[in-house]
Amino acid sequence: MAGWATAYPAAIVRRSSPPHLATAVALLGAVLAGAVLAGGASGASVPHQSRAQGPKLTGVRCLAHCAGARRTTVDGRVRLNGRHLAAVTEVTFPGEATEVSTPPDRTDRRRVLVTVPAGAQSGRPTVLTGSAATARSHERLGIVAASELPDGFKLRKTSVRPRRAFFDQRGAIHARYEFEAAERTGVRVEVTRGSHVIRTWRHRDQLPFARASQAWNGVEGDGDAADDGRYRFRIGAFGKRSSAAGSVHLYGNRFPVRGPHDYGGAGERFGAPRSGGRVHQGQDVFAPCGTPLEAARGGRVQAKAYDPVLYGNYVVIDGRKTRADQMYVHMSSSSRLGDGDRVHTGDRVGSVGNSGNASAEGCQLHFEIWPGGWRRGSPVDPLPALRRWDGWS
Repeated sequence: MAGWATAYPAAIVRRSSPPHLATAVALLGAVLAGAVLAGGASGASVPHQSRAQGPKLTGVRCLAHCAGARRTTVDGRVRLNGRHLAAVTEVTFPGEATEVSTPPDRTDRRRVLVTVPAGAQSGRPTVLTGSAATARSHERLGIVAASELPDGFKLRKTSVRPRRAFFDQRGAIHARYEFEAAERTGVRVEVTRGSHVIRTWRHRDQLPFARASQAWNGVEGDGDAADDGRYRFRIGAFGKRSSAAGSVHLYGNRFPVRGPHDYGGAGERFGAPRSGGRVHQGQDVFAPCGTPLEAARGGRVQAKAYDPVLYGNYVVIDGRKTRADQMYVHMSSSSRLGDGDRVHTGDRVGSVGNSGNASAEGCQLHFEIWPGGWRRGSPVDPLPALRRWDGWS
């Protein structure tokens, strides 16, 4: 990998300096400091020397031979995270009698990769640069016996949130998990319904003992929207049997009126007669003026306008992954959405109102469903769908 420092093959044993040598170094430092001060007092110029920032360590992570996130064996591989680490030339580990040091395998500005040398014991690793600057990790690295390494793949700490979700809502469904393994592992995540796998993801070389997540937006592997129902996540290593990780109940639509409401009487039903020989092409849902209206299903805005004779303020949204369009009528004001805007299930569409010919009837949502698209073919009675959505929203 370009930009990594050269790795050296041999481990180095670093011993403490004798006391008399440390004293001599301290005296020499004092003499040099006095000389610098004297030169400054006499007016002699002292050349400016820029100093590189010293290394900083923020964490330790096992990469290979892992018995935990910060537990490994001799010959295991770890990553030291931090800043200003490109110049690191040596990594030191606690040892039984002396500190045990080894050159890094690779370095860059933010990490050091190193193989744990023989003789290393549990403790906090230290890095050293060529300019003798050092930094010690705040996190402890455990050195364990090889017998403590996991045998194979084991799933742990799983969750699926939310437990109830709507197709194409903002904020996807997430399966979160961790697993035990000694090495990086290829992980397969599946969404199933009954015995059928409807969506699969494959992640190569995932770290063990690390939080991982897979998002799902309700779309099946073939690109179709998943039907209403309960779906289960299963997770396993490549080529191995997967394990249950949690479930979600998915709904395709959300009830659009977000407050107290009722469906009125026979005159508000689909097909009820209207003046001029017309018939009612939707279902009226009565609610207080200003009650929020949300998209029953995500999609794109097909039309937005004001009709002073019938509809008043209205907006039409196509249903994502369907041919059907949904129409929201008599809103209190013009929707903030514009033609072509992308809308997600549950996004605000507008507010209940009585614009258009509803001014004498009270505040309401007139809702229509066009299975073949707005003004293509004929609308259908939306009341059965609205009642279903109302029951689970």
